[in-house]
Amino acid sequence: QIILIPHIIPTQPILIPKVGTLASFSIYGDERVVKTATGTLYYTKDTTIQKLRGDTFIEWSREGNRFITEDTGRRIFYRYSTNDFKGLFNINAAFENRAPEKSTIEKVDFHPFDQEKILIQSAGNLYVMNTTRIELTPLLRIKTPQEKVLDWTIGDRTIYALTEKSVPQKEYALMSSNLILGTENVAATFTLPEPPRAFIASPSHTRFAIITEHALYLIDPTTTPCCKKIAENVVAATFSPDSK
Repeated sequence: QIILIPHIIPTQPILIPKVGTLASFSIYGDERVVKTATGTLYYTKDTTIQKLRGDTFIEWSREGNRFITEDTGRRIFYRYSTNDFKGLFNINAAFENRAPEKSTIEKVDFHPFDQEKILIQSAGNLYVMNTTRIELTPLLRIKTPQEKVLDWTIGDRTIYALTEKSVPQKEYALMSSNLILGTENVAATFTLPEPPRAFIASPSHTRFAIITEHALYLIDPTTTPCCKKIAENVVAATFSPDSK
């Protein structure tokens, strides 16, 4: 059987009554968070339409009954519950009341095992926030004010974080934190000639890659040296399914 696909596929805007023309959307089951062409976010399900705060959708919880949005202009993150929109949770306000340092939130995500908890990255550290008890727990032992968390990724039950240890010496570290046991480990330390622009994890989270302005580096904690330049002038990269 041969299926012929047109060279040019005609497109037309998606229009939802009472909402408008869509620019983007995210779906979980029969629930949707949509962004209109004017930049407004809405939650829709069946006949329910709820206007949301923020202009960018971040993530659904694993259970699908909660999600996070961001007001990118003000750098404020909100957590919504689909069964109680009046119970809007301002992540920034809770973080500022509990954080040991004055720092803006860089990145947030749901905890992979507990939707009552949120993972928060500031410049100073990575934290787990319990949104029921409003408790904030650091995940990494940051030793100096100069050390910064640049990016992170979740693999199974472990968070892997790229940290900047020293700017003058251009030292960096790959750190891990087990979300179940609460243990922390420095998997690798290395130097780079220029700052990282992207941090990429393999599917198995055993190897990592860093893109800088002029090169691509492979980070493998099991090898010596653990950091190797493997390509130059790379714009984007990804690992194959077998993590090679």
